[in-house]
Amino acid sequence: LRGELTAPRLRHWRGLLQTYAELPGDELERALAPVIRIAARATQLELPFRVWIVPYARQMEDPEALPQTLVARHFAAQGIEFVDLRDRFRAVERPEELFLPYDPVHLSPRGHQILANSMLEVFSPG
Repeated sequence: LRGELTAPRLRHWRGLLQTYAELPGDELERALAPVIRIAARATQLELPFRVWIVPYARQMEDPEALPQTLVARHFAAQGIEFVDLRDRFRAVERPEELFLPYDPVHLSPRGHQILANSMLEVFSPG
């Protein structure tokens, strides 16, 4: 009942967009620093490294891309390869089913399957 009445996906999304809109550049850089360090180490060891950017549930209805835009821009500046899954998720007939009910971020088994397939496309030999 609470999920139906309070729209947790929308509530989360509105707060998230405000946070990203007001985020100082150095704070984003600090938050992404561990990923940057892992990428640098992977490069040192000549290991493949790529980051998958998974959309928020609300983005299946709202085209706003601010979170991905900021993160992708930062990764691109650092030379880190990434895959933004928004288009792949939106291509599904009922994309809201890729997330757990009333949950703004956690994937359902079907959402995990799309993510896994995307990874297999990149890392499978041949």
